[in-house]
Amino acid sequence: MLTRKDFLKGSATAALAATTVTGVALADEAPAEQPDYAAQVSETKDVDLLIIGAGLSGLAAGVQAIDDGFKVTIIDTIKTLERRGPEGLAGVGSFLQKEQGIDLDVNEIMNRDAKFFNYRLDPLTWKDMLEASGANIDWLAEKGVVFTGQVDNYRDMGEFDTFHWFPGDHVAWQYYSTPMADYFTGHGGEILFETTGVDLITDGDAVVGAYAVNAEGKVIQFNAKAVVLATGGCGGSQEEIAKRFRTLPVGRYFCDGYFTDDGSGLNMALKVGGVDVCIQRCFLGGVSCVCDDGDLRAFGATRGGSKGLNCCWVNQNGERYCNEASALEFSGAPLNAFMAQEECYSIFDAAFAGDLLDKAIAQGADPEDVNFFSGETLEELAAAIGADPEKLAATIAQYNEYVEAGEDKMFNKPAEYLSAKFETGPFFAARLVAVCHGMVGGLLVNRDFQVVRWDFSPIAGLYATGTESNMNYRETYTIEVPGTDACNTVYSGRRAAQHFAANA
Repeated sequence: MLTRKDFLKGSATAALAATTVTGVALADEAPAEQPDYAAQVSETKDVDLLIIGAGLSGLAAGVQAIDDGFKVTIIDTIKTLERRGPEGLAGVGSFLQKEQGIDLDVNEIMNRDAKFFNYRLDPLTWKDMLEASGANIDWLAEKGVVFTGQVDNYRDMGEFDTFHWFPGDHVAWQYYSTPMADYFTGHGGEILFETTGVDLITDGDAVVGAYAVNAEGKVIQFNAKAVVLATGGCGGSQEEIAKRFRTLPVGRYFCDGYFTDDGSGLNMALKVGGVDVCIQRCFLGGVSCVCDDGDLRAFGATRGGSKGLNCCWVNQNGERYCNEASALEFSGAPLNAFMAQEECYSIFDAAFAGDLLDKAIAQGADPEDVNFFSGETLEELAAAIGADPEKLAATIAQYNEYVEAGEDKMFNKPAEYLSAKFETGPFFAARLVAVCHGMVGGLLVNRDFQVVRWDFSPIAGLYATGTESNMNYRETYTIEVPGTDACNTVYSGRRAAQHFAANA
């Protein structure tokens, strides 16, 4: 009999089988035939700087270049600026921090994160960004960006008071993007929405423009002295992620943030010699359950106080694999542990389900839901998820002993999250998946955000900024210095534009 787990596993195996050892290119996929954009050009535009992407980084680059006197066009696939964005960004030495007496040491922060990443990153990229961050906050305020005035450590989740809040909830488009775009267009810049960059134009080894397709399907040729890729990377595409990460096949990774981050800019850069370092970078997000019923998702959630912290997490074999409350140590921990496994489930029982028991029973019986399973016994539950029944039973028995003793001798989960033994059928398994705002990093760049080759020689005329090329993390996004990803988007945009101006 084909179970839901068999179907799910078969789909994932097929996706993995299609990838090469590196996880970057599809081995059995013939290269997509490239349209002859040059033969289809209906309009030609000459600009100094073309920016592909109207997010935080693209707008920062555009405003800086306009202030430096250049002719600049920004293009973006989206119809308007209205889309999900960060709640704020980091700064050190801003006017707001000075007003509030917040005095931070750049070197202390730089060394803290160098040590956190075991010195696998270049601390000078942190130093560059942090030393410019306070002035960048001031610069944004001068351009009309709105801050609440609150500066803190992101609700006590970080170690340093670096986070400068925007008003509202994830509506940076309103308080950052709109005033920046108004300034940009008000000073001669051009923004073309529903215009998608599709291919770079080269002259020898240099990038000298790009082709784009607008909403009417017409091809526009942009001749430019340089191109900035600010398209956000590939975190909005399950397919692009599956190509690069063997344990994240389609269906095990979901994006809840920037769905236009489809890898288009990344792939354009690879065609002209850029280097894909996605596998060395990280995701901004965590793990959760995405079953059809919203109330039941809490059993797979990792936020403080969520039910998922009190469950028992097991892998595809039915073995416990991590401290379920590890997110309280640092936010990226559950995702890192998750990515080392083929499948992961949050296990609980009828007693723990409480007043959601009827919903859990109904959801577990739904043959269409491949993210939520149930069984009257642990043996039945093991069969539903394809785990070894003896291993699952032994895992739950051991976990119950830890709960009884108030001590997790295997992974040291805090006793306060050892709140329930799981011994009353029916039993449930909420399938855990990666749920991320997007990916942080992807293209190899230098400190001026020029896209570089494997030998670190820059590709003339090509920059990559924002999350497309963030160099500040490796496999883990760290919130201990809150707001540094958004901080980097602004810094990288300005730095790229400044380098372009100095060398144009």
